[in-house]
Amino acid sequence: MRYEIAWERTLGGPKSDSFNSITATSSGDVVVIGVRHTVGAPPSQHEQRSGWLLRLQANGEEVWNRLAEPRGPGQMLGSASTYSLEHVVPWKDDGYLAVGRAETIRSTSVNSPLLIDYDGWIYAFDDTASGFSHALVSGPAEHTESKPMTYTLHRASASASHGFVAVGIEGFLKSGTGSFMDVVARVPWVLRVGSDSKELWRKEYNRASGVTWLTDAALLPDSSVLLGARPERETGGPSTGLLIRLGLDGNEVWRRTMDNPAGLSLSAMKLIDDEHIVLVGTAELPEIGGESINHKRGGWIGIADLSGNVLTSLSVAGDFYLGLRDIVELRGGGFAAVGTVRDTDSDDSDGFVVTTDERLRETSRNRFGGETKEELKGIAALPDGKLIAAGVRTVDGSTDGWVVALTPHDNGVDDAFDTAEPAAPQTE
Repeated sequence: MRYEIAWERTLGGPKSDSFNSITATSSGDVVVIGVRHTVGAPPSQHEQRSGWLLRLQANGEEVWNRLAEPRGPGQMLGSASTYSLEHVVPWKDDGYLAVGRAETIRSTSVNSPLLIDYDGWIYAFDDTASGFSHALVSGPAEHTESKPMTYTLHRASASASHGFVAVGIEGFLKSGTGSFMDVVARVPWVLRVGSDSKELWRKEYNRASGVTWLTDAALLPDSSVLLGARPERETGGPSTGLLIRLGLDGNEVWRRTMDNPAGLSLSAMKLIDDEHIVLVGTAELPEIGGESINHKRGGWIGIADLSGNVLTSLSVAGDFYLGLRDIVELRGGGFAAVGTVRDTDSDDSDGFVVTTDERLRETSRNRFGGETKEELKGIAALPDGKLIAAGVRTVDGSTDGWVVALTPHDNGVDDAFDTAEPAAPQTE
């Protein structure tokens, strides 16, 4: 089996734009979020990056296309402000929850250090892209070495009855000046918010914790939290995947390490039922043949129970470098994972989709791209069997948002590594 391009859309302007995440709606459309770079009208021509919201029907027709900013009444945004949405998930009342970051310059005086605030951005919107609400998770008014100056959020998991959990990075100061250049200590953090939108708890993972990055979070049926993480890597040792279970109060219940002989790095996770999660990431694969100590990067998919035991897994390997970024459960059973692939002898990259059955037996691998660089970052599955993936495409030196719809086609070949040209479906 293989997937062919049904339609695709490339959107953006002369600056760098991107789509970072996608989710299906209850009516069979998709909502895509990311960041859009805009330039104001003369004479000021202020440049600004805003959160980007796009809704498309299953046939690719646009429903709405909006920019999102944490702008209050009468609030002026600086010329170098940046607002970025990184991840979107369905939430309550047919609405959506997106997380990202808001960057604002607080001082541009030539006699003062450059002061930039990075705030975690939580952005909720409804099915018509109206009735927006947002919250900024800000640092303290007085920045010190012991208090975080910056916050960002990059992944979230939500439930209408239990609220949501989000993970990101905090930045601490080297000194108390508040200068952006002094932010040298960055630690992962997790934020838990209840169904009433009130903060329940937050937890930091400093250097002593042994955790260097939180890749994703899953809000479990009992309101506890499962974290995907990257532990501190031993000198000369392989990377490992790490699962952390947090109780209702945010305290750790257990940690489970997922070892791989060469190395494993988790990217995302999805709760698939009340007892299991599916994980996706990148595995370091030893070179085949010769005595080279270099490693290739291949895709990795695993299914684990909620005690952190990996029950089955799949490595997606070949004569290429592959990183998988997101995964979705297929309506008829099985999974589709999406990422970016690059040949070992080339710097050009293409979008990559691999599908499996419910036991993680590979059913197809598909490569989509052309003469430009493409990346796929998120994927959604529609009731009609179509997959819609979102990411970025490089056009004339700038990146644009890229959405591609894929339809299954049984060509009678198992595990085929097919390449589809972006302009038209490939024929046999």
